[in-house]
Amino acid sequence: MKVYILGYKGKSLGSKIIKTVTWGHFSHVCIMKDKTFQVIESRLKGGVQQFDNPWTDHTKNTPIVIFKLKYPISLHDNIWEKAKSKLGLEYDWRALSGFSFITRWFWADDNRKWFCSHQVADDCDITDFHRLFNKTVPLYKIDPSYCVSSPFLEPIGEVRNMKELKELLN
Repeated sequence: MKVYILGYKGKSLGSKIIKTVTWGHFSHVCIMKDKTFQVIESRLKGGVQQFDNPWTDHTKNTPIVIFKLKYPISLHDNIWEKAKSKLGLEYDWRALSGFSFITRWFWADDNRKWFCSHQVADDCDITDFHRLFNKTVPLYKIDPSYCVSSPFLEPIGEVRNMKELKELLN
């Protein structure tokens, strides 16, 4: 099994606010399992959840950049299982204000609450040599655009629907 990291270029008002506040191109990230196209993501509505495809509960035709994870394939199962272990946990509401300059200094980690990029960065933190970022940046301070800037991720294409996604990965 392979996992991919997905970066959403949302167009909704909420997505535009996230991209503006974070000075980035991405409003959301999640982890996707190859072949089944299932995703695990932390959502404002419902916390950490698993969905059947990347557009479930997202605006139709939202552009998504697919990132290949440059880890040994033997670690991909561990990443998916780590993501699954968070299913049902709450969304970290502090993320709504936490990307501002001031609140970043007062935010502490809480492993019972997750927002999308915090969850993805943590899921990919497998060994001392296999983590998206070194330990100089606390994982809970990573926004969606920063998350996908990791040197361990390689963009392989942008898709807007399941047909394009299947064509890209086959």
